[in-house]
Amino acid sequence: MTKENSYGIIPFVRTENGIKYLVVKHNDGHWAFPKGHKKPGETDEEAARRELGEEVGILNCTIIKAEPISQSYNYFYEGEMREKTVIYFIGEVSAEKIALQSSELNDFKWLTHQEAFNTLTFDNTKTLLEQAYQIVMYS
Repeated sequence: MTKENSYGIIPFVRTENGIKYLVVKHNDGHWAFPKGHKKPGETDEEAARRELGEEVGILNCTIIKAEPISQSYNYFYEGEMREKTVIYFIGEVSAEKIALQSSELNDFKWLTHQEAFNTLTFDNTKTLLEQAYQIVMYS
């Protein structure tokens, strides 16, 4: 089984109406958070920040907890089972303006915790949101 890693940021913004999380719709139809692969020489955080910039156009983000959270899952790709681990940092952003990378994403939403929970496609991604929520609320 091939193993791979991806890196991302769970972006949130503090608004006058409360905290909102950015969720993105991938071209294959599922709702999740921005993420992608590391380039040679990048740290985990550098890869996550670059992917956030490439996928949604957010260049400024404050990581609120040094220790990232992660999820692992298996999937088939070209007839082969793969094991993927995604490492997420939790990042506060100051603007809600988004520029989607249309080659990978086709929609986005800034949502409250409950709205995001109801929108995210996979249970393990909802678990990540719950972990991020605890960190954001108590940091």
